Amino acid sequence: MSRAFPTRTERERFVKTAAYRELMNLIDDVRQRTGFIAGATPTKSGKFVVRLPKSLHAALETEAAREGVSLNQLVVAKLAVQMSHLVAGQAS
Repeated sequence: MSRAFPTRTERERFVKTAAYRELMNLIDDVRQRTGFIAGATPTKSGKFVVRLPKSLHAALETEAAREGVSLNQLVVAKLAVQMSHLVAGQAS
């Protein structure tokens, strides 16, 4: 917000607008639908089941063992890397 409203006066003025209230309503709506609250644990469990071919599962287990991490840690790290590429517009 400091780029769009560089001075304190401009930020204070914006916070009082209908546009700001609408943005806050949209953010609240997303929080309600997803369970996401900044700095808090989401209300979603964070768990889901993925069925993999046995060969892929074995390869991931081997890599996790080689790296000295759990299968879960390896998969979460791999997903996080891919998500960061997607967010940055570098999907591979």
